[in-house]
Formats: sequence, structure tokens, C-alpha cells
Amino acid sequence: MDHGLRASWLQEQIPLDPRKLHEEPELTVVAGHLAESVTGAVLSTITGLDIAHFPERHDEPEVDFVLTIGVKRIPVEVKYQAKIDPMRDTEGLRSFVEKAVNNAPFGLLITQGDSPGVVDPRVVALPLSSLMLLR
Repeated sequence: MDHGLRASWLQEQIPLDPRKLHEEPELTVVAGHLAESVTGAVLSTITGLDIAHFPERHDEPEVDFVLTIGVKRIPVEVKYQAKIDPMRDTEGLRSFVEKAVNNAPFGLLITQGDSPGVVDPRVVALPLSSLMLLR
């Protein structure tokens, strides 16, 4: 999704700031797509990192990104919403990590805020704003 093109053609302003997004909840879905694109753009700037998409397969849910670092793989799921369902929203990550063939020590959940309520120790939650600070 080319958000620059959408913004110029549609004259739309999609907030990623959780407070502003709370004021305009009808933009939540588009903000989620924007957050996913921003995540991919940030990850693509890391030298030596292989990034792939893991589409839904037979009995396996989709994962937004899979990072390969050496022989390890880290699944990344973007859930840019006010509340995280610890089971439904981490299903793809948990499924990926549980398969030994994937060689994934943990999964990364990119969120809107600081306290998503994820209790699975194999899932590391990180706000998009913090991910962007890493670069």
C-alpha cells in the first residue's frame, strides 16, 4: 500500500498517534495497514536481515513478516489496535514458534501501545513507536 500516493490523491490524513486515532476510530483499519507498511519499511533498513511474508497455509495462520538472522527465524505480527486479544492476535506467532522446523526462539508482536496484555513468554510485544526508535 503506497500511503504517500493515497495521501496525495485522497487528501487523507491517517493518524498513528494512539490518542489521535482514539478520536477517529473509523480510521483504525487503515491505520493498521499503514502501521504494517511502516514496520516493513523500518525492518528493510536493517542490513543483512532477510525479510519474507508467510501467507496463510493449510492449518497454518498468516504471519506478516518473517525475519531470518543466520539460522534463526523470527515471526513478526503487526496488531495496531487499542486492545490486544492475547490468544487470537498471537495465533500466527505461536503457531510459527511451535514448529521446530522454523527454528524460531520467539515471536515479535508490534502493537499500538505499551501494555498489550500478552502473557505468553514466547511472544515479545513492542510498540511501533519503540521499533522506530531502534533505527
